[in-house]
Amino acid sequence: MNARINDIVVDPQHIPTALSVAGSNIRGAGLGLFSNVFILRGRPICEYKGDLLTDDQLNSMSSEERRYCLSLGDPPVLSAQGALTTVDPNPDKDVEIGYGGFTNDFYTSYPQELIDLESKERGAVEDLIVGNWTYWESFRKDFCGDPRGKPSSIQRKKIRKTIKNYLALTREAEDIYRKHNYNAAVVRLAGAPSFLLVSLNEIYPGDEIYFPYGSRYWESRGNGA
Repeated sequence: MNARINDIVVDPQHIPTALSVAGSNIRGAGLGLFSNVFILRGRPICEYKGDLLTDDQLNSMSSEERRYCLSLGDPPVLSAQGALTTVDPNPDKDVEIGYGGFTNDFYTSYPQELIDLESKERGAVEDLIVGNWTYWESFRKDFCGDPRGKPSSIQRKKIRKTIKNYLALTREAEDIYRKHNYNAAVVRLAGAPSFLLVSLNEIYPGDEIYFPYGSRYWESRGNGA
């Protein structure tokens, strides 16, 4: 491993550390991430961060090189080189990463239930962000002193309903992930180009930590359902 681990949740210099990297329980998966402590449900575990890539940089990589990559979603991070859309926490590169890059997914061929869930989640995000863009813009204008910016009561009711639908789907998704034995999920840090891994269940000392990479990840490697 060439990368330096620098994690805002877990200090890798602290001995004994709360997390350790060792051979995964999944045959052929290489290294995995394990907890050395008890972690309550709903708590941050570690960071998932690394190099930031543009779409052009991502598309120039082989499927093997992209094995750790995770899309930032919306919004991307703007830079001099363009929009940075993807996190690449590859521990074999000479970069700074979090512990999350060592977390494995035990599926290579996704159950249909998980594929359907991904589709519903994308639709919910589309409804929340794109479908209510004028609402979010109204806040921006209001904060900038534009007298036309304050959202109307109708807009507020609409967005509350959309958010409640989104939260209901989020709770459903967590239940489905638990059903399939995942004990963690990734959540993007607001306004930051990285993610947190958050526990979906209680995690006990010695447990390996798993989160779903998504069917598109495995399809890009030729192992999709």
